Order: sequence, then structure tokens, then C-alpha cells
Amino acid sequence: MVMILRSFTTLFHELGHAIPALTFSSDKVKVYIGTYGSTDQVLPLKMGRLEIYFKFNILAWNTGMCSHGRTQGLWKNFIIVLGGPVASLLISVPLFVFLINNAINPLISFGIAIFIMAASLDFISNLIPMGKQINLDGGSAIFNDGMQLILLFKRSRLPDVYFEMEKLIDEKEYVTAIERGRSIILNQKSEPALYDLMITALFAVHEYEDIITALKLKSQYYELSPHDYHQMGIAHTKLNHFEKALKFLNQAIYKHYDNAQMLIDRGYLHLQRSDPHAAFDDCNAAIQYNPALTKAVLYRSLALIRLEEPEDALHDLDVLIKHEPDNALAWFYLGMAHEELKNDNHAFDSYTMAKQLGCTAHGLDYRLQLTEPN
Repeated sequence: MVMILRSFTTLFHELGHAIPALTFSSDKVKVYIGTYGSTDQVLPLKMGRLEIYFKFNILAWNTGMCSHGRTQGLWKNFIIVLGGPVASLLISVPLFVFLINNAINPLISFGIAIFIMAASLDFISNLIPMGKQINLDGGSAIFNDGMQLILLFKRSRLPDVYFEMEKLIDEKEYVTAIERGRSIILNQKSEPALYDLMITALFAVHEYEDIITALKLKSQYYELSPHDYHQMGIAHTKLNHFEKALKFLNQAIYKHYDNAQMLIDRGYLHLQRSDPHAAFDDCNAAIQYNPALTKAVLYRSLALIRLEEPEDALHDLDVLIKHEPDNALAWFYLGMAHEELKNDNHAFDSYTMAKQLGCTAHGLDYRLQLTEPN
């Protein structure tokens, strides 16, 4: 009973975010009850621009999130963030008044009291700023409502150049945004958010050396966060600086050991370093924390192939392809697994499907020739 009532407070909380988001934008608003953004094993409910996804497992309904497009205007964003905790409080106040002014069945009274306590706890716990990020099913991360309010306040104090760069990035004018940001951060200490925005633009145009430079500049004035170390590790990986990349990814994961995306990126790095055992361990851990991330399954299957366990890789890839039949890389790895097992006909069929789906993996054409039936 307690779990069911707690689930309703989650629903009210997320609707408290969703209703103002619908009011202030013309985009779709998605509410997830029981997940942090996954649509696997959910019951969808669609009402115009509002989509609600209920996890089949009601015991998971103590978690949830609201996803919506960017909303212009500081106060509109404040209202959207505050809407969640306030909705929990608003629903509990009239229930409290009703409870103290009416003599009702003790069981119903107990249920209402539990609901009020759950709603009050939701209000308090969400408004206390928490520095630890919440890992979403899509691989990104967010902060709780209290920390988001602090970040919104800090955003209101950012210089105009930040919003100029943000607009340019939204319009995919990455080079112009980089030039605008470079003229500032190379000459003076800047707000941390300005370095972060610069790095976002640099990633969009694959300027990995400049990403490292920007992070080094930031480190002269501020302590780098686990997110910064993660970005540094990715940049070094792209540049084939594998040992440096490992150092920075280790630093990131030391603080955020349950961040599935960080574990996936380190798993990929281990594959590049020819260490399939470590790659398997990281990808396996990532799947435990977030089974919805496709790349964790892909990289684990490649690690299994390199560990000469193609049967286990086949199992992973068969399950993945059932969910994502258009995943070209999954078909390529499936071909590799079949090739290891000397199933050349199946390997050729898998490689052919990968080719048809636009796979550009190194060696695909050679493998097609190698396994083509006589």
C-alpha cells in the first residue's frame, strides 16, 4: 500500500513539471513513471502533446522524470522546475485539511496520512540541492530539482556572450560559436559554463586537440569535475592517446562509478588498447546499471569475440537485433561471431545486411569476400 501511494506522488510530481512545460512550449512533453527515460516494457498513454510511459513493474514507480524541449525565459524555467515539488505539496494540503476535519474509516485515514507524508517527503527531498547526478537511461545525467534551481539562478547571471554562443550552437553555427568563445576564454578568466559551451561546440566539429586545450584553460581557474575528466578522456581516445585517456576516464569513474556512459567509453578504450577482459568488465557493469544502452551490448559482444567466446556474443547480438533490426554495427559483429564459429554462410548473410544498412566498419568488404559462398 505504501509503495502504491508513493507511486502516485511520483505521478503528481512529474505532472507538476509537465503541465507548465506544455503551457510554455509547443513541443511534446514526455513523462516517464518507473524509469529515467526508457520505453522498454512500458504502458504508453498519449494525450495530444503529452505522452506518459508507465513501467509495467509498479514497484519501480518511485522514480520518474519529465522530458521536454528547451523553453526560453528564466522565469518559465523556474516555474517548470518548481512545478514538480509544488504539485506534491498542493495535493497534500487539501488532503490534510480533509483528514483533520472529518471522521473517516481508519484504514482510509491511514492511507491518506501515508500519502501526505510521501508527498511532503517528495517536496523536501527534491528541493534540497544534491550534487550527485541522476543517470538517465539514455546515457546522459541530470541533477535533482533543487540543484537545477541553483543552476538556473547561476545561468541568469551569465554574460551575454554565453547566450550568443548558445544561440549559434542551436543554429549549428559551430565554427562561429567557437571563434566567439575563443576570443573570450583565451584572454581572461571566464565563467565555467562558457568553457563548457565552447567544448560542446568543439565536440560537434571533432576538434579534439582544442577540447583538451579548453579543459586545460578551465583547470587553471577551477577544479575539474568528473564530467570534465570524462570529456578529456574521450578527446584523448579520439586522438589515440590511450594511456592518457585511461588516466582521465579512471578519474571520472572514481567519482561516478555507476555512470553507465562513462563505463561504456572506458570499455571502448580498453578495446582500442587490446584489453578485451577489461572491456568486458566495464561493459558488463554498464549493462547492470543501465540495460537500455545499446553500445554497452555492442562493445561487450566485441569483447567476447576477441576473448574467443563467440557463442556468448551471438546471444547478446541476437537479442539486440530483435530490438534494433536496423543496427548496422550489430549485424557486422554478428557476422564476426559467425565467422569465428566457421559459419561462413551465416557470416556472409550478416555482413551483407550490415552493408545494406550502411555499415562503414573497417574490413567489411574483405570479410564479405572471405565468406562469400563459392
